[in-house]
Amino acid sequence: MAPVDAIREFIATERARFTVPGLSVAVVHDGEVVLCEGFGHADLENGVPADANTRFPLASDTKAFTAAALCLLADAGLVDLDAPVREVLPWFAMHDRNATEMVTPRDLLSHRTGLPRHDLMWFGGVERSLEETTRRLRHLAAANPLRTVWDYNNLCYIAAGHLTEALTGTSWPDTVRGRLLEPLRMSNTVFSVHDVANIDLAQPYKATPDGPVPQTLPPPATAVTAGPAGGLVSTAADLARWLSARLGRRTDVLSDATLAQLHRPAMLGGITVERFPEIVSLGYGLGCQVESYRGRRIVHHGGNYVGFSSDICVVPDAALGIAVLTNLDSSYLRLPLIYGIIDRLVGDTDAGWGARFHDLQTTLSAGHTEAREQHHARASGAPPSRALDDFTGTYRHPAYGDLTIQAVGDELLPRFGDVEGPLLLTHKGYDSWDLVYVEDEIDCPLVFTQGMDGSVCGLSVSLEPAVAPIAFARCHEPAPDTLLAAMAGSYRMGPVPLTVRRRGTELVASSDLLGDLVLTSTGGSSFHCLAKPGIGITAELDPDGAVLRIVVDQVGIFLPEAR
Repeated sequence: MAPVDAIREFIATERARFTVPGLSVAVVHDGEVVLCEGFGHADLENGVPADANTRFPLASDTKAFTAAALCLLADAGLVDLDAPVREVLPWFAMHDRNATEMVTPRDLLSHRTGLPRHDLMWFGGVERSLEETTRRLRHLAAANPLRTVWDYNNLCYIAAGHLTEALTGTSWPDTVRGRLLEPLRMSNTVFSVHDVANIDLAQPYKATPDGPVPQTLPPPATAVTAGPAGGLVSTAADLARWLSARLGRRTDVLSDATLAQLHRPAMLGGITVERFPEIVSLGYGLGCQVESYRGRRIVHHGGNYVGFSSDICVVPDAALGIAVLTNLDSSYLRLPLIYGIIDRLVGDTDAGWGARFHDLQTTLSAGHTEAREQHHARASGAPPSRALDDFTGTYRHPAYGDLTIQAVGDELLPRFGDVEGPLLLTHKGYDSWDLVYVEDEIDCPLVFTQGMDGSVCGLSVSLEPAVAPIAFARCHEPAPDTLLAAMAGSYRMGPVPLTVRRRGTELVASSDLLGDLVLTSTGGSSFHCLAKPGIGITAELDPDGAVLRIVVDQVGIFLPEAR
C-alpha cells in the first residue's frame, strides 16, 4: 500500500474510534503537499462532507501566528523580545509589582509570567478591546512568581496581540493579515467563526454517550476579545502553505531568525503528554510545544474551541508538517494522528497511538464525571441564611466585570457577561452555591459574604482554581445628589474635626485620625471605604433631609459645625 493510502486508511480508522463527525488533514513532506483533504462530515444533519476547503477554528493554534507577528516586528527592529513590555506600554501592569517591571514579550509568548489561565474573565464575556483586556491584568492574582513555573495563559496572548497594535499602529488582524496571511496566499483564513458563512464552516459537536450532538458557538464578543489567543479560522488547504513556511520554505515571509525564535524552547514544561516513554517535553517555545518524539525533535501545538479541536505540527529535520482540524469538542484524535502520520512517513513502526490515547481520554472523561458527582454529593442542603431577595443584585470585579443575580421563584438565576447557554446557581448549603456552566460541565463554588453589619456585601467564586476565590463587591446605586450635598461640610467630635467633600458620585471624608477616606454608597445614607473595610460612615437625617450627625464606625459621632 502506498504511504498516502496507508495514511488515509489510518485516519479513517481513528476517526471511527474517536467518533469524530469530520476532519480535514494537510500533510506536507519534502516540499510537496502529499495529502490535503477531508474525512467524514462537516455537517452531520445536512450530510455535508468535510474537504480541504472546509473552515475550522484553529483555536490555540492561532498563538503561533501572533508569536510569529511579534518575531517579525522584532526582526524589523521595532521591539526587543527581551526588554520589558513597559518600554512599549508604560501603563502595563501585573498584579505582582516585580512582574510589572520585568515582564517581556518573550514572557507573554512562552507562558512564564506566573499568571494562571483566568479564562472565565474573557470566555463568553462582553466585547472588550485588546487594550482594555490587557489593562485588566493588574487585577488578576498570579499563581507563581515570574519565570519560575510554566502557566498556560490566553490573556497574555491577548496582551501580545495588543502589543503588535501599539508597535504598528494597526489592528492585530491587519498585522497578521499583512505580514503573514496575504504573503502566504492564505485567502480562506479569517479572524472569527462569525466571519464565516454557515455553508463554509464545519458545524461544532460535543461527544455524548449517544454520539455527537451539535454545540452552540460562543457569542461574537468572545472571538473579538480573544482573537490573538485563539480566533483564527482556516482550512487544510491554507494550512499547507503555513506548514511550508514553518518548514523554512518561505524565508521571504518567515525568516530563519523568526523560525529559530518560534521553535527554540524558552521555558521548561508545557502541554506535552509525558505519560508515554516515546514522548518527552523539551520545553515551550513561542506559541509552540517542543518535544522529543521517539528521539526526533518535533514542534507542535493543540487547540480547543467550543465544538472543535486541532493540532499543527512540524518536524523540521524530516521536512514534515501536519495539520489536523476536527469538529468535535476537546477530542484527542488530533494526537494519535500527528504521531501516527510521523511514524508512517519516517519509517518507524506503528506505536498503536489510537488505542493508547483513546484509553487516556476515556479515563480522564470518566474521572471528571466521577469528581463532579462526588462534589455534588458533598452538598449539605442546609437552607440559606436569609431570603433569596437579600442575595440579589449586581456584583463587580475590576477584571472579571459584573455578575448579576436575580431571584425567580425559589431559585437564584445568574448572568455573567454574555455567556450563551445555561448558566445556573445550584444551592449546596447555607450561603454556598455552585455557579454552573452547564454546556461545559464546570462547577465554580460560590459563597456570599457579609459586611460588618451582617448584610450581604459581596461574593467569592472559584473562577480560577490555581488562586484564591475571586472576590466580587456588591454594587449599590449612587447616593442621590441631595444627600451628597447635605453631607458635604464640616463636623466635630469635641476637639476632633471631620470634613466631608463631594467627588463626583462619591464623598471624601478627611480627619487627622483617619486621613482621607473615599466613601461609596452602600444604600440609604450609609457609605463604606474600600481601602478600610472596617470603617463605615452613616449620616442621620432630620425629616427635612438635613444632617443631624455623622456616625463613624469604631471612631465616634460627629456633629455639624455651625454654618
